[in-house]
Amino acid sequence: PEPEPVKRSTPVSLAAINKAGQPIRGSISAAMRYVSKDDLAAAIEATAAGPPASKPVLLDVRQGYEFEGGHVRGALHLDWRKHGAAGVLRTLGRRRPAAGVPVVIYCEFGGKRSPDAYKAALKEMKAKGCPCFVLHGGYCRFVRAFPQLCKPEGGYRGE
Repeated sequence: PEPEPVKRSTPVSLAAINKAGQPIRGSISAAMRYVSKDDLAAAIEATAAGPPASKPVLLDVRQGYEFEGGHVRGALHLDWRKHGAAGVLRTLGRRRPAAGVPVVIYCEFGGKRSPDAYKAALKEMKAKGCPCFVLHGGYCRFVRAFPQLCKPEGGYRGE
């Protein structure tokens, strides 16, 4: 028998923005959903003391050396270039996020790999009730603004 996903009492909520950083109005928009670095940092800090199942699922789709150089604390890793869409679904399937728990996918800059991984994950995550996002500006902008939320602290800064 498969283990049941752990349920959290109140899923953390992230505000969706578009590629230009503007709020997406309404839930039926077909636009790719991004999350700001500030919103993600607030969600990470708000759920820091909770169980792992209460935290947003973070998926880093950069290459292994990029991940090893620094990543958002708690992120799962999958090399998009090696494993593609099947790897994204397999990795997220192993994590089994409960309904309502957001999934945030990121790469270095948020321009190619994470949007492609988002497209691969969207249908399945939507079916499970998990909102899916791309980190606006990618790891590069996140680590510059929130080095304390990265491992190693301050990590690789994309310079």
